[in-house]
Amino acid sequence: MVAARAGKGATYYQQATELPDLKATVPDYAEVNAQVLQDVLRRLDKTFQAFFRRVQAGETPGYPRFHGRDRYTSFTYPQVGEHGGAALDGGLLSLSKIGRIPIRLHRPLEGTPKTVTVSREADGWYACISCADVPVQPLPPTGQETGIDLGIEAFATFSDGTRIFSPGWYRKAERALNTAQRRVSRRKKGSNRRRKAVTLLAKAHQKVRRQRRDFHHKTALTLVCENDAIYHEALQAANMVKHHHLAKSISDAG
Repeated sequence: MVAARAGKGATYYQQATELPDLKATVPDYAEVNAQVLQDVLRRLDKTFQAFFRRVQAGETPGYPRFHGRDRYTSFTYPQVGEHGGAALDGGLLSLSKIGRIPIRLHRPLEGTPKTVTVSREADGWYACISCADVPVQPLPPTGQETGIDLGIEAFATFSDGTRIFSPGWYRKAERALNTAQRRVSRRKKGSNRRRKAVTLLAKAHQKVRRQRRDFHHKTALTLVCENDAIYHEALQAANMVKHHHLAKSISDAG
């Protein structure tokens, strides 16, 4: 804060060296793992570095905003193992300053776990474990290649004329989403009923997002397994969604 008022920048390393004194002054910080606090500073430094890079490039910078505590939905342990803040032991995830938590793995881990990011979503908590030295398993060659034309009427049109249509998950759930949104608007701010309504709305959006992601992953996996080379057009999606009449359909197709 003093550096900001003096017009001087504070680097990540300068702020990291102040953490021990800060933990001694504020008891709440002492209950948080030191590596987690350092990761918060890394995220802050990365955000401002990107901001200054956009300023120098003449782009629209978008000054970083301060978000409330409800907007900070994840934290990271940058080291996994005996000497790190997190450790994985079968179906238990041990987190420093938190304890041992039972988890259900989406699939068996491959390689060496390096970082663990715990995030809060609408239906609960999730742990994303990043691994290094993951064994590579090349796909067998097929001798096939294809070109893809992406669109709204048909999600993908291949060079042989085959078309894949988007399921339109958002359009199908739009009425239920509008109802859930109106329910939130009618609730008194700060009340328990509003918090419950917000949770239901978030779960409804989460379901649509997961349906769209599942469709994308399965379609991409099929294309990768059937073709050695895939050609597609370079779309500027950020510019396309500025179209007022087609923005919702473009976003729904993903």
